[in-house]
Amino acid sequence: ERDDSKADAARLQREVESLKKRIMWAHVSPVPPLPSHYDEFKVESLEASHPAFTFFAEFFRGSCTQHRLDLNSSVMCPKPVLKVVNVEVVKNPRLIKQYHAKLEDLQGLRKFGCSPVPALSPAKVPVVSGFGPSAEKFNE
Repeated sequence: ERDDSKADAARLQREVESLKKRIMWAHVSPVPPLPSHYDEFKVESLEASHPAFTFFAEFFRGSCTQHRLDLNSSVMCPKPVLKVVNVEVVKNPRLIKQYHAKLEDLQGLRKFGCSPVPALSPAKVPVVSGFGPSAEKFNE
């Protein structure tokens, strides 16, 4: 009975962590609407206590993997252990406009979407409800 309770608690903890991730993706992933002509470029640092700071730091550290000692080496090194000291939010109206234009081009060129890129699947941003009907097909 005690083992069942521990297993249930562990399962519930995993579900809570998964839900937290989904909520943070929903918060950070939507592309902003087309900006005003008068919007300006800016960079803002997140406080270490901000949930998005923790989210991006964990996402970045989780993307690390083992790697070759050098380009032609057969020696594999362990994945690095990194400390994230700063997370900045870049707001660039010009790039947002370019993103929207390129997405529209892709939607015209690839009416049925794009093929998945297996090597990028761990970094694929989950589709956020309300982002658009074809967001999933162009989210690589």
